[in-house]
Amino acid sequence: MEDLEYAGFWVRTGAALIDTILMLIIIMPVLTLIYGSDYWTSEAFFIGFWDIVLNYILPAIAVILFWIYKSATPGKMALKLSI
Repeated sequence: MEDLEYAGFWVRTGAALIDTILMLIIIMPVLTLIYGSDYWTSEAFFIGFWDIVLNYILPAIAVILFWIYKSATPGKMALKLSI
């Protein structure tokens, strides 16, 4: 069995930031197309169906699928980590 080396806090934080930025690059333009620029200034907790799907459900599904098929999210892959 290989010797495992656990990643530290800051490396994991960096991977999470990479994942967050990638999701923002995908989700922000879609939300703007659906709801317009008022989406970003609204004080409502959620705006509608697509807000919930794109901000909560899609990221959760994406992470689970990456874990299953790649054993890492894109951020973890970029930093050579795996789960």
